[in-house]
Amino acid sequence: MTVSVFLDWFGVLANNREMTRRWRIVEARLLHNLYGGRLSTWVAVHDRAFRWYLNYWALRGPDSKASYREIWKRGEVEWMRRTLTWGGVEMPSSEIELFRLDRKLTHEITQRINVAYP
Repeated sequence: MTVSVFLDWFGVLANNREMTRRWRIVEARLLHNLYGGRLSTWVAVHDRAFRWYLNYWALRGPDSKASYREIWKRGEVEWMRRTLTWGGVEMPSSEIELFRLDRKLTHEITQRINVAYP
């Protein structure tokens, strides 16, 4: 994996390798608490969904801020749909509910990890 430093929407310089490592563990714990199952299964689901997500972005290059937001939101909903499906969980049928769950998990995860460079 290439080491990267990026400035996210919140203005935080983050270590992508450390973020990915910690994110997958915290996400697995949250999904385990919500839906049960094995932590190792949720970690594996995260890794599979993350590979899909990276490929999703590699194939799309937004031409404008409007298309970026649309592509981003579609990716978040599809990430959550795949995560729940691959985790063996009955998922909400509404894209709005999937997006809300994604945002809720993202908020919870980012509250629990600090990957900012000093």
